[in-house]
Amino acid sequence: MRYFKSYCLFIVITLLLTGCAGVEAEKSPSNSKLTTESYNMSEKETLLISKTGVEQIKFFKLNGTLFAIFGGSF
Repeated sequence: MRYFKSYCLFIVITLLLTGCAGVEAEKSPSNSKLTTESYNMSEKETLLISKTGVEQIKFFKLNGTLFAIFGGSF
């Protein structure tokens, strides 16, 4: 039983260390910027949005790269 507990502890520590190993390497570059610009809708888009019943809605263009919380890109 003593060896079983030691073996389980070793497995848990190994999993924790391997799970945290690549976190620092996946950060986005510090010089990347994300900017927004207003989006002007066409008449067809305006007509379509007016039929949805939403009173106020704003659209933007994104210039830059979005990264997910876990480091993946969209």
